[in-house]
Parts: sequence; C-alpha cells; structure tokens
Amino acid sequence: MQSDDSRQESRAIWIDYTKGQGFEHELINRKTTWLLTTQGLLFTAYGVTFRETGDDPGLLAFRQVIIFTGVAIALITMVGVGALIFSKIWSWLKYRALFLASEKLTLPEPLNEQPLPWGVQSNNTAITLIPDLALPLVFARAWLAVAA
Repeated sequence: MQSDDSRQESRAIWIDYTKGQGFEHELINRKTTWLLTTQGLLFTAYGVTFRETGDDPGLLAFRQVIIFTGVAIALITMVGVGALIFSKIWSWLKYRALFLASEKLTLPEPLNEQPLPWGVQSNNTAITLIPDLALPLVFARAWLAVAA
C-alpha cells in the first residue's frame, strides 16, 4: 500500500509530466498554425503575380523568392515539429523510467495498472501527430511543384 506522502509525490510528478506534455503539444500547435498562415499568404502572393503577363525579370525573381521562402518555411517547420515530437518522446521515456525504477512511486489511478502511456493511448497519440509532420512536407512538395 502506498503511503499518503508517496501518493502525493507520485501525483505531483504526474502533474508535472502532463503539464510538460501539454506544453510541447501547444508548441507543435503554434508551429503548425504559423505554417498554415504563412503558406496561405505566400500562395496568395504567388497567385497575385499572375495578374501580370510577360517575362519581366523582376516578376520572375519575385516568384522565385516566394517559392524559396515557402519551401524554407515548410522545411524549418518540419524540423521544429520533429524536434518537439522527439522532446515529447524523450520526456515520456524519462518519466516512464522514473516510475518503473521507483519502489515508492506508482502511477496515479487509473494508470497504475499499466506502463506509463504516451498521451491518451500511445499508438493513437503517434497517429495523431502524423498531420503535424506531414503538412510541412506537403507544402514543401507543393512549392517544388510550382517551381518546376
């Protein structure tokens, strides 16, 4: 039977863990939101350039800058989101090891019967992060298609 002090310590550690996971997820959300916003603005700017016809070198150069910027933002966002997902996994592994190695710490109810889950359910959490990883790749590929 776990003592009240040990139970409170376990609960405090669990709260710390869930706050850290929530913070990482919020950062992923911010990066994805900024990605969608910037990509929308860049595609709009690119589309507006087609109002002009001809081979104006300034216009062609501007289109190339927009394309380069779109690809760069998408790839930078991909790296950032990937790093944040790695942080979530690393945090989960550290807390999981802490609870597994401790004789006095146990996961709070109702989680104390299983290994520490990653998110609500580990497999589902991994699947729900696919759009966060895939969106930057989709935009990078779209910009590369426009450039071709």
